Amino acid sequence: MKRHSMQSENVARTGLAVLLTAVVGASCTSPSRDRPDEVDSAAATWIGITATINDQSAAAPLAYAQAVRDAGGLPVILPPIDDDALRAEYVQKLDGLVLTGGADVPPSAYGEKPHPATRVMPEARWRCESKLIDAWLKTGKPVLGICLGLQMTNVVRGGSLVQDLPSEVGGKVVHGNPSPKKDNDNPITHRVTLAPDSRLREIFGEETITVVSSHHQAAKRVGRGLRVAARSDDEVIEALELSEHPWAVFVQWHPERMDRAHRQVLFVALFRACHEAERHRQGSENRDGLPDIAEGAIRNH
Repeated sequence: MKRHSMQSENVARTGLAVLLTAVVGASCTSPSRDRPDEVDSAAATWIGITATINDQSAAAPLAYAQAVRDAGGLPVILPPIDDDALRAEYVQKLDGLVLTGGADVPPSAYGEKPHPATRVMPEARWRCESKLIDAWLKTGKPVLGICLGLQMTNVVRGGSLVQDLPSEVGGKVVHGNPSPKKDNDNPITHRVTLAPDSRLREIFGEETITVVSSHHQAAKRVGRGLRVAARSDDEVIEALELSEHPWAVFVQWHPERMDRAHRQVLFVALFRACHEAERHRQGSENRDGLPDIAEGAIRNH
């Protein structure tokens, strides 16, 4: 019965891989030439992408899925359903996680009252995703948080947020479009300085980078185990990393909306971290089995 269940699961995963490849590959953006060569259907790297609730639908911008696909992963959109069993399946079966952008974290989650500019995310998303973040970080599996993904993780880890940068920090650096409508044709950009000892400095190989920015909040009090990995010129926190985690990177900017070169650097780094983590897990399982195999071989000999 167990063997039949495993076979069914493998068939389902393979079928979904084919479907996702077809759907994402059919978009107007062609796959990157920098996509890792080691990708194959037998060793698919499944990367979950969090979604929000929009008109009773689970929604996530296609750019996230395209970035994961271009990097070599198989994107899986995760609806914000607050179900412990489903969350456990995500945590167990996915190889990596992308925490996407969206509206604001409820200020009550970090002990504050809402600023007039705060626009709180759907309650169902906060309830579901905050639990997913907490459970995921305990696995040691790779995670990339983007914009809200950084903010949510910081709050889940006990940190707090600057609720409105323009009124609380000032306008030395413009972090987001002042218009309620995002301008995707003319996005806001600014400079970010990467910390010398950060994983991001290692990934990009640069001290400063220019990023696409679209946020009015940022990390204030840094949560447990997190360290600042980047700042903008006005000292706003632009990236966090979880020190004791094998690969947990959180950026305030939007790499999925940037040029292919920047996008690929970060998403391929996520993919490779997932791939290496899976190889390590498989290697550990094989090593754990070696003594029994060797003992059996000696007896048979």
